[in-house]
Amino acid sequence: TGSVNYSILESDINEITQNIYIGDKRTAKNKLLLKELGIKKIVVAGHELNTHYPQEFEYLHIHVKDSLK
Repeated sequence: TGSVNYSILESDINEITQNIYIGDKRTAKNKLLLKELGIKKIVVAGHELNTHYPQEFEYLHIHVKDSLK
């Protein structure tokens, strides 16, 4: 499949394979975009990141710390 890039309302999300997307924390807050794409499950990878809509999506939260080293 071809790569699709969505940039809507300051959200950046890329389809990396069919029905699998990667996005930033602004994307994770964009419930309208997530719903429009048919997203049902979200992986949150970050120590200080939050799950924003736990009643509407299934989350897997991986608590990892990022480092420049």
